[in-house]
Amino acid sequence: MSGSKSSGEIYADFGHQYGCENCDSDLLMSAFLHNFKKFSEEKPCYGFAKEGGKKWWIDLIKCTFLEASVKVNRIDEMCQEMYEYFATVTPWTLVDPEIQSHLIQIRKQGVDIAIISNFDSQLRLILDRFQLSPHISSFLLSGEIGIEKPDRRIFDLAAKQFNLPSMKYILHIGDSYDKDYIAAQAAGANALLFMENPIENNDCHIIRSLSELIENKE
Repeated sequence: MSGSKSSGEIYADFGHQYGCENCDSDLLMSAFLHNFKKFSEEKPCYGFAKEGGKKWWIDLIKCTFLEASVKVNRIDEMCQEMYEYFATVTPWTLVDPEIQSHLIQIRKQGVDIAIISNFDSQLRLILDRFQLSPHISSFLLSGEIGIEKPDRRIFDLAAKQFNLPSMKYILHIGDSYDKDYIAAQAAGANALLFMENPIENNDCHIIRSLSELIENKE
């Protein structure tokens, strides 16, 4: 799953809708990245066990517009609308348009599927609205459990949830070399690096689509 637009562009769109004329998407993107990094360091896992994900995101939106010197009238109303918007399918694109079919085939082979993500509970809503939730056995979201990749405990928790005797029964697929591929292997799990447009990399096993997994299984 990836963004259909950059965060800066979406923030600028909302700013314009609320009457702001000086919404520069590049400035907003820079401010967003700066504040996202800052918030992630100061309030990890989307404010887990503290203010929670909703306040975390709304504060981030406010700080982003403030840093970009964009004054928004009715900013609380806009932040609420933006928070709800990002839980819909509109700002997101499925990297693999056949993902639902692939998940169905994988489940038919008796394989449980878990989502292990450095995201908050919004991801549940997004995947549900993409009609993917029925194919997911478990969600391990950093905003809900207070642990995020590359911490090996998140993989240990996955093994515990499925009562697996060994980490070797886990195959983790992700798009981050460090947080997914290396982290999963370090925890003792198998790993594949998802790259839609892969570059040559002899250090890891790359997958472009879940269809490759189904073909190899068959």
